[in-house]
Amino acid sequence: MSKSASQRKPAPRKTVPQQPDTSTGKKGGSGQSQSNKNKQGKGQPAVKQRTTLLTIVLALVSIGAVVDAIVPLLYRRETYEISHPMVLGGAILVGLLGVAGVVGLWLWKRWGLYLFVASVVGSIAVGLMIYPSMVVAFHAVIPLLILGYGLTKDNALAHFE
Repeated sequence: MSKSASQRKPAPRKTVPQQPDTSTGKKGGSGQSQSNKNKQGKGQPAVKQRTTLLTIVLALVSIGAVVDAIVPLLYRRETYEISHPMVLGGAILVGLLGVAGVVGLWLWKRWGLYLFVASVVGSIAVGLMIYPSMVVAFHAVIPLLILGYGLTKDNALAHFE
């Protein structure tokens, strides 16, 4: 008597040794699981988290950049002795470079840092032409020092593209 299909014993399965699944529970270098990294690796950049300190630093630097861009527009001949109109244009350009640099920093772009440093150097150059005291001309270094502290404290410079 032959057995029906439901009564027959199934053939033994050939098992292939499986690789241990490293994506469950173990974290990669960035604090995300491997499965999340694989999902993000397909055309989606990793989400960057800005620390509270860096957010405060960027907010302060942003306010300073906006003020540096607006102050030359409020120029009056009685306040400063600017002998050449190119200096006033340079002051406005330096302020706009600072604002563009801060926007780049908010977007995690390395060119934003370069623009901001260029605006600080330009601000010092314009300040040396406008202000009678050389010490006053170097006031633009203060936001650069604050930004440098914020970037190095959290090692945030590594996150910029």
